[in-house]
Amino acid sequence: MLRIVILFFFASSFLHAKTEVKGVVLDEFGSPVVYANIIFKNSKIGTITNEKGEFSVESDINYKTLIISFIGFKTQEVILKKRLTTNLKIILIEESSALNEVIVRVKPKKALSKKENPAYKILQKIWANKKENGLKLVEAYEYEKYTSVELGLNSLDTTFLKKALKKDYNSLLKKIKSDKAEGKYTLPLYLTETVEKVYGNNILNKEKVDITAERSSGIAEVGFAMERIGNTFNTLDVYQNNMVILTKGFVSPISTEGYNVYHYVLSDSTDLADYKTYTIHFFPKEDGDLLLEGSFTVADLTYALTDINMRTNRDINLNLVRNLYFEKKFKLLNDSIYLPKQDIYEGDFTVFSKNEEEKGLFIKKTINFTDYIIDTPKSNEFYDDQIVKTRANQFKKNKEYWEDNVDRSTEVKNTQGLIKDLKNNSKIKSISGLVNTVSSGYLNLFSNIQLGSLWTTFGNNDIEGYRVRVGFRNFKTKEDRFRTNSFIALGFNDKKLKFGIESKYLLIGDPRIVVGASYMDEYEQMSLKPLQINDLLTDNYGNVALFSRGENFSLTHTKRASANVDVAITKNLHVGISGVHQRASDIEPEKFNIGYLDEKTERILNNATDFSTNFTLVYTPNRNVYGYGVEQRFGENIFSTTIIKFSKGIKGVSESQFDYDKIQFSHNQPIVLGKFGILNASIEAGKTFGTVPLTSLTPVLANQSYSTVVNTFSLLDYYDFVTDTYVTGHFEHHFNGFIFNRIPLMKKLKLRSLGFLRATYGTISDKNKSINRSSIIYNTPNKVYLEYGFGIENIGYGNLRPFRLDFIWRNDFNDVNGVRNPKFGVRIGIQPGF
Repeated sequence: MLRIVILFFFASSFLHAKTEVKGVVLDEFGSPVVYANIIFKNSKIGTITNEKGEFSVESDINYKTLIISFIGFKTQEVILKKRLTTNLKIILIEESSALNEVIVRVKPKKALSKKENPAYKILQKIWANKKENGLKLVEAYEYEKYTSVELGLNSLDTTFLKKALKKDYNSLLKKIKSDKAEGKYTLPLYLTETVEKVYGNNILNKEKVDITAERSSGIAEVGFAMERIGNTFNTLDVYQNNMVILTKGFVSPISTEGYNVYHYVLSDSTDLADYKTYTIHFFPKEDGDLLLEGSFTVADLTYALTDINMRTNRDINLNLVRNLYFEKKFKLLNDSIYLPKQDIYEGDFTVFSKNEEEKGLFIKKTINFTDYIIDTPKSNEFYDDQIVKTRANQFKKNKEYWEDNVDRSTEVKNTQGLIKDLKNNSKIKSISGLVNTVSSGYLNLFSNIQLGSLWTTFGNNDIEGYRVRVGFRNFKTKEDRFRTNSFIALGFNDKKLKFGIESKYLLIGDPRIVVGASYMDEYEQMSLKPLQINDLLTDNYGNVALFSRGENFSLTHTKRASANVDVAITKNLHVGISGVHQRASDIEPEKFNIGYLDEKTERILNNATDFSTNFTLVYTPNRNVYGYGVEQRFGENIFSTTIIKFSKGIKGVSESQFDYDKIQFSHNQPIVLGKFGILNASIEAGKTFGTVPLTSLTPVLANQSYSTVVNTFSLLDYYDFVTDTYVTGHFEHHFNGFIFNRIPLMKKLKLRSLGFLRATYGTISDKNKSINRSSIIYNTPNKVYLEYGFGIENIGYGNLRPFRLDFIWRNDFNDVNGVRNPKFGVRIGIQPGF
């Protein structure tokens, strides 16, 4: 949903004023200065000089000043008198306190081999020592951690500010951060601050994090809609070979695989009292790849980093992002251990382009690490005694606490004051309302009542024709303990009303226990119904697709009542227990029926009543979970999901007709493969024990729409395969531009490739076949059914590339139901993403 927030937040365009500068940077002796930093003042637009000291930099904005810097030289600022400046010659002067030794100043005209590049020898020593750096070197540790996250708008002009601030414009303008040279302003809207105490023990392999204080300032709706952005930037561990940023895999600059994708230049070294430090610049060999550029400094005491800064370049194949910047600083403790001192994460998001003039969203997350105490271990019980947060305001502290106990920067203090002034601004509130609607899919209707979700309003199938679905929910704050969701739906052809309602309540905060109940009277496509987790109002795509191939009469009229209890053993391990009573019947029997033989009465029945109890275990390690109301939220990150579900059908409960047992298992595992992208692998298997009709069996998930639906088969028709024992695998690899970035035309188009394989195998018992009297001939994939193909994603323009095109083939199978399926298909997907 974060992606949708960014997509819809701003749609603005401006006339472009272009600044272009070309020149050369030399030292006092006329030698080229290689890899000098060239940047327009008060911007992040810049470049570095090549092996001849030459550079070329341009922007769509009319910048006035150029900054030239390089370690060991005095930084220079050059006033640009014209928008087009060529043959600019800049002489850098060495500082009197310049570094003692300059190892390399000239980049080879070709990439250096490992033996030729002195940076490689230092990288080898970093790799050899990286498992023994930092807090891993001590027995026990503790420290205080202060985190601030600022969210807001940037690249705003005075016209926008005058409309937004109105009478407050003059008084607030002097408080707003600005780029004076360009007349652009940054407007903070939301700020969170957290103080934590961290205790760790490497011998026990335990860590305890206690929240000491926290508070938030700003407009609640903005905080709700934009907090997902704040939760995209978890702590980056540069010592890992691969880092996940915005759900994409990036190769770390100090990865053991880094030399294959990065250029490294050892630019400087300096002798300090007892050790030497080296500064190495790095930048992508292929600008479009998901890599970073920047520099790091390493000390030869333990070959640990003392600092590193990383940023994206403008050519990176990353959507909705104008700039990303990361900085990590480390402090020396006891003359041998480097510990984290400060982390800075900055993100600048736009919709249409990476131009500096486009209005955008920004995030700045700063983490300060202080008050280290090492090698003072606590008892085993101490680390197990965690303080669990169960309420949003549980650790709220008053103003005096923050002033007396927290060393906050002047910038944060000023930001908080400005946010307070903006909180009741009507224009800002209207913007926040739009953000809230787009991000959640719900529109404020009345006080504490919202309309939605807007994304499921329209659908189409052969029975209802076009249908309209309108949903409602109660919503006071994102931390509500009680939530009711409901909907009504009407088909234009059948003129029948369908409806559903569910209610959930957070009964206990620690451990989290949520109770819920629901009732639904709806048409369902049960051949496109995925494995359900909580058995309340269920997801179903078969009656909402606007455009589909073939016929879709195979809907079932379902009346379902359910009750559910969800217990969070940990924030990523949930256990659910539910009871479900369902009555399923035909809608148009002459087109599709669920008939079966009642062996006791030897009658053919066209309705099925079922009651089941269900036990579900859901494990999502490393999932970014936050929020303390009945509905928690999830940040954008990569995590695996394991689901185990056992269902027991019980005959005789409220006229239920079947005894059976069903066990299902599902596992999804995203695998980050560095420069080669991400493989998303899913496996699901299940078995039903007992004799049951069509409504309690497991059809292989078929997708007759022309759009892509996760973990379905696009060239199957509904109910082509029906099983009671099955295993299914979906394997989809996203190359994230790795292949197309090496093809000139494709690289320019910023397209990305993907490949996929889908397979299923299943059987059905003779007993289940024998009672079948439905309009479906039971057919199983007892010879493995395959779909395979490739896709092109990242289709669009500029920074907005949400479309995906899949080309799909299948193998042959014994098609016994309906029209012969196509052997090839093209499907389109819409997936706003980075």
